[in-house]
Amino acid sequence: MITIKRYRNRDMDEVDRHDHLKSVLQWWHGAGAPAPTSALSPFVLPKALLPRTALIDIEQSPRRYRFRLAGTGTYEDFGSDVTGRYVDELVDPEGLGIVLAGMDVPTDTAAPHFASRCFITRRGTEVCCFRLLLPLVDLEEKVTRLLSVSELCSASRNYADVYRQARRSVTLSSAPAPI
Repeated sequence: MITIKRYRNRDMDEVDRHDHLKSVLQWWHGAGAPAPTSALSPFVLPKALLPRTALIDIEQSPRRYRFRLAGTGTYEDFGSDVTGRYVDELVDPEGLGIVLAGMDVPTDTAAPHFASRCFITRRGTEVCCFRLLLPLVDLEEKVTRLLSVSELCSASRNYADVYRQARRSVTLSSAPAPI
């Protein structure tokens, strides 16, 4: 389970500052906006983004989001393979509402959604990234999947190491001084 620290919806114009994300958005527009699922191929995505790319199925009644495919970066973030798992099983309850609200935007409007988020992984690492969610439609032009593409926006910080170092310094400072 990941713990959401910060989540911010962003203006779609900000995608232009991120070359790889911008190229994915341009592909999406060129494929029909919203793009059909059949137009998606790993060859249309920048290779640098593949590790942090996921294909998410949308289930209705009740609405739930399930990872169909996920890149290796997603595996690292969650600490395990998320394929076949639901978002509500993977995100802490306190941050889940805002994450689902962000996913509902492209699902309900068939328009892209752009956000930044920082979260703590199961391994205690802070990951901050920009995430572009693109709706994909079936033959009836109903949004049935989301393409999630993320780009890291800052260096990770391993909170588990920080905690261990802090604990060690307390242990060392409380030790009796040598004679």
